[in-house]
Amino acid sequence: MNSNTGVSEIVNSILVVEDDPEVMTIYRRLLRKYPHVIYADTGTRALELIQEAGNISLGLIDFNLPGANGLEVIRELRRYFPNAEEVVITAMDDVQAAVESIKAGATRYITKPFNSRDIISLVERNQEKERLRARVDELSSLLYRTERSFMVVGKSKAMHQLMELTDSVSGMDVTILILGETGTGKDLLARVIHEKSGRSEKPFVITDCAVLTEKLIESDLFGHQKGAFTGAHELRKGKFERADGGTIFLNEIDTLPLEAQTKLLRVLEDGEMERVGGAVTIKVNVRVIAASNRNLEIAVDEGLFRRDLFHRLNLVTLYLPPLKERREDIPILVKHFLSIYSEKYGKEECSLDGAVYDILFSYPWPGNIRELENVIERAVITAKNPVITAKNLPRLLLGTARGSPRKSGDPLTMAESEEALIREALKKSGANLSRAAELLGIARGTLYSKMRKYRIAK
Repeated sequence: MNSNTGVSEIVNSILVVEDDPEVMTIYRRLLRKYPHVIYADTGTRALELIQEAGNISLGLIDFNLPGANGLEVIRELRRYFPNAEEVVITAMDDVQAAVESIKAGATRYITKPFNSRDIISLVERNQEKERLRARVDELSSLLYRTERSFMVVGKSKAMHQLMELTDSVSGMDVTILILGETGTGKDLLARVIHEKSGRSEKPFVITDCAVLTEKLIESDLFGHQKGAFTGAHELRKGKFERADGGTIFLNEIDTLPLEAQTKLLRVLEDGEMERVGGAVTIKVNVRVIAASNRNLEIAVDEGLFRRDLFHRLNLVTLYLPPLKERREDIPILVKHFLSIYSEKYGKEECSLDGAVYDILFSYPWPGNIRELENVIERAVITAKNPVITAKNLPRLLLGTARGSPRKSGDPLTMAESEEALIREALKKSGANLSRAAELLGIARGTLYSKMRKYRIAK
């Protein structure tokens, strides 16, 4: 796979769950050539591994297990990794177990004693399917990026000045900080810089610092040694090693924990790092592009961001203006989105009624270009005729565009609603993160990253 795509590099592991030591020995012998196999000898341990794994593409699961049984393991695996294949290993005469497993979501079952060739064939097919899935994702991502790269151009003076500065600094091998509100296209600008640089043939690797928990972010960036922490069953290279020679884009850099900031500073100053749990110094040659929707100087003053790191990142700063400051770019962006979504939904090329443009120009666009894109996509979907009218626009857009301030009883924005729900769940759970995550129906790690996003104290 061409590593220049920026597609996330997630290790697809094979999970083996077997409590019989002799059978486990057979598995280890059969699967020794595959680099990413994780083993559990109890159902309880399997549940832990599922929650800790980056991705699991195949599970070979014994039905009768100590601790949690095979059905519980299947359900948990499907909950965390819906695309995984679950193969249940049952006794020859245990027909009921096979039936229950299939009902729970297992893709097939194999009876004991199994044929080694069947296991190898199963694994090979799974690995080939995952390679094809990754290739499809890569091509889809390439098409998506090609369409969206249009979002960082425009005829406004602000964008003209930005692109002039971008052209002049892209070829210089310097650290760049991109500032801008959510939805302005900071990730797309970072890719433009990479593709205009001398590193364009090397990897472009993306990390969203706000998505991962404090525990996992260092492993994601710097990698880890086998046994570095619970669940570290194999050596794993981090994003900096995988980006060697190319560019790494650190989105929402302001959410990076202070300890990880210290390690990042060392990379920027000396080009050196160590994996989590490792003692060997690794040299890396990576260009860093960081982005934030927050004023980092305020974060520095609040003690949330290292001052020395800020000065290292702030060598060249590019400011992506919000859409409300570049309204003259709205028509060209609208035309682009109309073309994309008319084709996507098999409709005649759509256009906007003149009154719609008046509404678009007067709306403040808190979600910026991403919000504009969503509005146009919705309008194309709901329009019964090629000409889109005001009735195809969201009600909230119409009310705000006319200058009506939101009253206390009016609906909250999506972000405000999400923050309120999180605070309510934390209150109901007594600040128990696991319980709050369960109430919200999200993973604990996702809850933690959202708490960091909204600056909600633990």
